[in-house]
Parts: sequence; C-alpha cells; structure tokens
Amino acid sequence: MKEKIMKSVLGAAVLSISMTGGVQAAPFEGDVSDGTYIAVGKSGGPWGPHQPNLSGIGLDAGGMTQSQIVDIRFLASMDPTGQALDYGEVARQLDMRGTGPDPDHTGLGYFTLVGVGDISDDVWYGEWSWGGPSGFSDRSVFYIGDKESVSMPSSGSATYSVNGLNQFAAAGDHLSGEINVDFGGGPGSVQGQLTNTSRDFGISVNAEISGSSFDGTSRAYAPSNDSTLANGLSKGEFYGNQAEFLAGMATFEDHAEYDTSFGGERGAIIP
Repeated sequence: MKEKIMKSVLGAAVLSISMTGGVQAAPFEGDVSDGTYIAVGKSGGPWGPHQPNLSGIGLDAGGMTQSQIVDIRFLASMDPTGQALDYGEVARQLDMRGTGPDPDHTGLGYFTLVGVGDISDDVWYGEWSWGGPSGFSDRSVFYIGDKESVSMPSSGSATYSVNGLNQFAAAGDHLSGEINVDFGGGPGSVQGQLTNTSRDFGISVNAEISGSSFDGTSRAYAPSNDSTLANGLSKGEFYGNQAEFLAGMATFEDHAEYDTSFGGERGAIIP
C-alpha cells in the first residue's frame, strides 16, 4: 500500500503524522493517495497571502516542506475562471512547474483543485503532479475538508451528484456520475459510479459508513464493455450539516494511473 501522510500546522508548532489509512484529527480530515511529496491538513501561517486554519496542502519542493501547509482557497483563487465541470463545480488549475522570482515558489508542479459547495464550506478534492498535462509524474490525488460543523442523518437515503479527477486536462475531461448513500439500517452504505465515456474509463465505489467517514472497495473499469481494469480501495468523508457534501478517492495499488479523487453535493434526503 502507498504510504498515506498527513501533517498539521498549528501556529508556529508543527505536528507531523505518518499513517497507512488514518486521517488527521478533526476538524480537518482528508487523505492523499501518495504521500511521497504532498500532505493535506489544516493550514498554518499566516504567510503572505496564505491564511491559517483552513483546508490546506503542503509540498516537499522548491525550498518548501510538507509541514508548511498553505490554504487551498488562496491557491484556487490564482485561477479565477477555471474550467466548468458538471453539477456546478469548477476545476482551478495552477501551473507552478516553471521558474519565477521567488525561489520558494518555483518548480512546485501542477495542481488541479475543485471546491465542493461554496468557498466558505472549505471542502476540496484534487490532484497534483510534477509534470501535469505533459506527463503526470509522481501524481497524487487528495481530498480535505473542514468537519467542524458536520452532522449525519440517522436514517433515509440520498443521491450525490459527483465529479472526479483523473489526469485532468491531459487524458480527457473529468469523470461524473452519482453516488447513492443509505444512512440507516446498521452501517450505512455508499455506492455509485463515475465515468468518462470519451475515455472509456470509469470508477465504481462500494463502501460502508462509520461515523462521518466511509471506507470500502473500488473498481476501475471500461464502461463500453464493463471489463475490469483494476480493483482497489475507496475512502472519504462527509462534510457539512446533514452530510451536505462528500469527498474522497479511489486508489489502486500497482495501478496508480487509475487513482481518482472525487466530490459532490447531496440531493434531497428520502425518508
């Protein structure tokens, strides 16, 4: 299994945590598919325009470290237009592969960042790589969100409209689909699919709910004939009042090219 690494910054103190499947303590929870270079958690600072106490990302590159977690909200603002996805989400792309006047902000790779809900909800998913559209070397997908106000329905079911990222802006457009969630009847369930028909590529998720988290299996497949490309794991979190949002990822050991992050917003809860 790839190592899952999450780090948190609180004021000037740095707390680093390494784990294989855990998540950072509340209120910020999320994960990365490959923690070699990036980490997610609570942003530190303030450092220049970067603000503390928000969902953030850290990177070992360009004179920076994973423990220097900066808020994703500001990074996303550097691409004010973005690329529209289904269901109202927007993918913000940040190309920091080249050189610039500040040595601490050069050679940082290529980011795609998607916010779920309003910016004030502070729930994100995305992907990072050194090369971006030119190669996606050392790619990692991730998700992170503020869970301070999360609450879970005790019963009923709902459908989430979900988008996903897999080598975005290179291999084709985003994935989209629906994830159905049953909140009652013992451990709740999370089941659904995201597809991109132009690429003939899809991800299915089948997980159980524990608290406000979910863990389970995933499958990468070709929708045209339903042939399996790889089997893997899925995990994620619910965020907001009555689980208004979800974000997570599907990962595939030895087939990282299929790793996909995703997120979306809940429809009406059906009793």
